[in-house]
Amino acid sequence: MFTGSGWSVRLRLTLIAVSMTIVSGIALVAIAAFSVHGLAGSFKTEEAAGAALQSVHLAKRGRLPPVVPLGKTDGMQLLNAKGEIMASTPNLVGAPRMADFAPPATSVRQDREVCDIPRYPGRCMDVVAFRIHRDEGDWVLYAAAGQVPWYVRPELFTLIVGGSLAIVAVTAAGTYRTVTSALVPVRAIRRERRVPVDRDLTPGVAVVGNRLRLARLLTNLMDNAERHAVSRISVRVHLDGGTAVMEVSDDGAGIAPAQRELVFQRFTRLDASRHRDAGGTGLGLPIAREIAHTHGGLLRLEDSVRGARFVLRLPPDVGPERGRRAPPPAPDRGP
Repeated sequence: MFTGSGWSVRLRLTLIAVSMTIVSGIALVAIAAFSVHGLAGSFKTEEAAGAALQSVHLAKRGRLPPVVPLGKTDGMQLLNAKGEIMASTPNLVGAPRMADFAPPATSVRQDREVCDIPRYPGRCMDVVAFRIHRDEGDWVLYAAAGQVPWYVRPELFTLIVGGSLAIVAVTAAGTYRTVTSALVPVRAIRRERRVPVDRDLTPGVAVVGNRLRLARLLTNLMDNAERHAVSRISVRVHLDGGTAVMEVSDDGAGIAPAQRELVFQRFTRLDASRHRDAGGTGLGLPIAREIAHTHGGLLRLEDSVRGARFVLRLPPDVGPERGRRAPPPAPDRGP
């Protein structure tokens, strides 16, 4: 695992994804809460208006009792043309009028927010006023509905927040697993080999490519060298004219010139490979050559004093935008 400043790549990328998800989740929760709050407030006001209309019909027929049921309101009052309270809900009996506005002459209904209603000090309520036409003058019926809190209902708010936290948890787990899988080739390169690795790396040699796929190429070459090496593996990186060159050599038995192209064929394994590693698939070297080709390079076996020497040649990156251009990753076809 690559680490920097005490933070692993997996942890840093996971934290970035989680942070972005949290920010998005907060925004979505705020939007959802605002929308639901508006709908719930309108619904509660309309419930109170519906209960008030029933009392309006009774008042028009002269059948509204002095004390009316609370119903789906937080309070109701009926005032005559003189402003006298003719009927009210039990919680407002003996209380002064809850509001002093009336619907305009062109309408029978008007809604307003009224604060400090009798029996509800320190609170603001949505009050619905209905005009009732009478011969002696218009009467007004008021119905109050308590305002919906910003979270609407504790159960609903818990559900929204819980869902958001679940999404964050799934995102964190998914990101961690994805990054872990993506770093498999990198960890394979960094793992300790059974034989020592000599490195001869010329500084400043860079190529344009996909880091993970090139890491996969190097891993496959190193794994192959490790299987056949007797005591040592050698990795050399240098420039050869206008080409970036990487050589991976081992001190094993080597490969006969007539068989050098066979090892790059899929599912082809030489007798020596079967003897040393019975569980291999014969895909490592073909995949490595395919990656080299997709990067505009060549991978082949070349002469060596002892053992096998795989030579990768790629176009070097010498421009000012070094490292910014890379071919898109292709799906892996095997280990």
